[in-house]
Amino acid sequence: NPSPQAISWMLLDPSLDSYSDQQKVQRFTMATFFYSTNGENWIENEGWLSGENECLWYTASEFRPPCDSSGNLVNLELDKNGLAGSLPAELGLLSSSLTRLELSNGEDESSEMTGSIPSEIGLLTLLEYMSLYNHRITGSIPFQIGQLSLLTVVDLEGNVLSGSLPSTMGQLEKLNNLYMAYNRLTGQVPSELGNLQLLFNLDLSGNQLVATLPTELGNISFLQSLLLGINRLTGEIPTELGQLQLLVNLDLYGNQLSSTLPTELG
Repeated sequence: NPSPQAISWMLLDPSLDSYSDQQKVQRFTMATFFYSTNGENWIENEGWLSGENECLWYTASEFRPPCDSSGNLVNLELDKNGLAGSLPAELGLLSSSLTRLELSNGEDESSEMTGSIPSEIGLLTLLEYMSLYNHRITGSIPFQIGQLSLLTVVDLEGNVLSGSLPSTMGQLEKLNNLYMAYNRLTGQVPSELGNLQLLFNLDLSGNQLVATLPTELGNISFLQSLLLGINRLTGEIPTELGQLQLLVNLDLYGNQLSSTLPTELG
């Protein structure tokens, strides 16, 4: 169990009493993350679980430091780093600082995270960017994701997520990019996605989505790319899609939609 391992590691630290409460929480959470995602076998783990300041531990970003000037962890970026295991619920302890969670896997499939997305992700209310691209994460997308009102990018493409897209995603009003392709999502495309006025890219390709397309998609006025190919969508293509004046990329291939495009789509 990663959490007791992290506690044991902390108790062995001779500097423990000198840390602020914030640092104790940060070091505990990062150690739990390390143990939970098989940190010993990461491609690069320099500094992790050492005595040095956790803001100096390895990060995959070359130009964004992990911490702000006050030493708060704002960016957890370990993409293309051979993560395995699963996401620990303890990530929610970073709720007062974390803005960027970049854990995408690139194209290397020799190690992948499994398990589900913990509902505690909904505590990270400062989060602006989240990528868990190309792992083998299972389970449903927690409805608590709707609490992350500052998110601009959500990339969960290429996992094994199932269940329906939570309607609470319609609360993410700052969202620019939503990538959910190539999972095992079922149910309907939520009409609440029509609330996402700032969405540029919506990719739900390669799932098992059913029923008709919601007319509300025509309300996403900045939408440039709408990719819904290879699902099980049926019925008419809504004429409301003709309202999307910036739309340049529309893919509805591989569904059971009625064959004619509305004239409104020009």
